[in-house]
Amino acid sequence: MPKIVKKRKAPITAAITASSTALPARNTPAGSSAHATRTLIRKFHVLLKRQAQLNLKVASSQTASSSTGVLKGKGRESDGIGALRSELKEIEQEMEDLGGLEWYQRASALGQSKERGGDSSHVLVGWLKELKANEGYSKSKPFRVLEIGALEPDNFGPHPWIHNTPLDLHSRHPAIEQQDFMDRPAPTNPDGLFDVVSCSLVLNFVPEPKGRGNMLLHTRSFLHPPSPSSPASYLFLVLPAPCVFNSRYMTSSHLIGLMKSIGYDLVRERAKNEKGVGYWLWKTGAADGGVGGWEKKTLLAGDKGGRNNFSVLL
Repeated sequence: MPKIVKKRKAPITAAITASSTALPARNTPAGSSAHATRTLIRKFHVLLKRQAQLNLKVASSQTASSSTGVLKGKGRESDGIGALRSELKEIEQEMEDLGGLEWYQRASALGQSKERGGDSSHVLVGWLKELKANEGYSKSKPFRVLEIGALEPDNFGPHPWIHNTPLDLHSRHPAIEQQDFMDRPAPTNPDGLFDVVSCSLVLNFVPEPKGRGNMLLHTRSFLHPPSPSSPASYLFLVLPAPCVFNSRYMTSSHLIGLMKSIGYDLVRERAKNEKGVGYWLWKTGAADGGVGGWEKKTLLAGDKGGRNNFSVLL
């Protein structure tokens, strides 16, 4: 009987590579083309998201196995957990082949450079000035920003009236606090609150819809509550436009309603089409009492494929 040769599984980012110019990731120069940088970042986005999903599955499988006694006395993992760990190793190797997490962060920072149009902070600052939210603030009495997922420590450097607190899960600069935002405790006094929470291209990396909802709810804990006697505070949200405009489970009106239910009113939006990046600025307001009940359901009838599964659950 002839020996069956097991076909090697294609890399998870094979589709991206096939539709894009291949990247010599480790040798890509610092000034590589915008196209090459975007391709590398897209590959890492896919890998990081899958890695997070697998880690959750491993954790839940271990919990289930322990509760049923599957692992007791056997000294080895179940086949299911072993397969998940095997896929995790493949993903880690593919990430390493692309240059590793540090290279991804460098590529993301390059995408934020002035030569590439700058980071999203210029959109936020422009809107704040339109709303006159900057009035009355100065270096001695600063407008306080909490920046989640910061790649550079000085995104707000040109604006002395802003004091920024940058944090990231994998800090690449000593001035950026390394922390998972969901592990950050809510301030216990008004002095610890912020005027803006910036959540730029972070929510889409949370692997589970319920986790995304929890993150949005958590942002409210860091902002000043609405009051007639105090200035408004804001959430600046940046997402890939397809998350809202090309999802089976999300539309612009659905997002607005969901945000309203947790106490956010839309004041500015910039999203030209189904491609690229969308920007939203939300002002804190009164929650309409509808938290919960925002379940995953198909919102677009007659979906013939080509849409993604991005959703947010509360």
